[in-house]
Amino acid sequence: MTLLASIALVAAISVTEEITFKGATDLNLSGEMMTPRGDGPFPCVLLLPGSGPTDRDGNQPPAIKTDLLKQIAESLATNGIATFRFDKRPAHKNASQWPKTTDMAVFSEYFSFENHVADVEAAYKAMVAHAKSDDKRCGLLGHSEGGLFVSWVAARLNPKAIVLAGTAGQTMEGVLRYQIGRSLSQPGVPEALRKEIGDSNEATMKAIIATGKLPEKVHPNLAGLYNPAALKLLHSYLTIDPIVPLAKYAGPALVMNGEKDVQVRADVDATRLYEALKSRKETSQELFIVPGASHNLKEGGDGFVGPVAPAALDRLSSWLARNLR
Repeated sequence: MTLLASIALVAAISVTEEITFKGATDLNLSGEMMTPRGDGPFPCVLLLPGSGPTDRDGNQPPAIKTDLLKQIAESLATNGIATFRFDKRPAHKNASQWPKTTDMAVFSEYFSFENHVADVEAAYKAMVAHAKSDDKRCGLLGHSEGGLFVSWVAARLNPKAIVLAGTAGQTMEGVLRYQIGRSLSQPGVPEALRKEIGDSNEATMKAIIATGKLPEKVHPNLAGLYNPAALKLLHSYLTIDPIVPLAKYAGPALVMNGEKDVQVRADVDATRLYEALKSRKETSQELFIVPGASHNLKEGGDGFVGPVAPAALDRLSSWLARNLR
């Protein structure tokens, strides 16, 4: 099917509606409800993006455009499943509402893990309350960072089913150590620089975990990663193991990871999540490693652009259809 034909199909069988709601700190948040045509009610899934200023579609304009969540929403609509996805608080669309200050401590509090979680809970409740949502058949899907939020709120919100896509199965200490180590292992990086950056990363993580603060010196190459405006959020990432709250959720769960994901490892993180879910009693869980897919579930190890792997969309649609009955 050509791109134009695909767009025409989605438009023909789905309806979109802008939804606004209040998040934590009285923040005005907005997103798109996409429902199949008809009166409903329909099974519905809240889609949560990855880290950074990622918007409702899974993009960070203007540099990064994956359309991951948009493509998932369109695919699910063609299979009779509604979705809601919103621009989270760090998305640039919300910049006019950010604190009017240069105090990084204020920003750190504003972008805290707790505020992100409260926003997710408010978004889920807004979705469930929609006239076309079947409140007994609602689920959560989190990609990357979004999966951490899903693991944290699942037991509290008790959705019918959850999906963790490209989600870390450990604290971010291990994930960052792997990501930075992999980057430094590339050809052309001098051994002395590898050690310098590696040592600084270890010292920075240790300081944040122990004190919630940055050390006096952070290597310049790590400055973008360890942003003082997100320090409280970083502390949560480095100390929260997602499998601990996840084990309290009793519903069906799908763990999905790209085979060639270079940010979150399919053989480590996805496996750890799946094993934690298996340890629950009388529950249902499934692990699907998307052949040849990237962190963004695109075909190709470092893939950002292009269509989501058909295998990922097919498995997601079929699994949700079974588990949101």
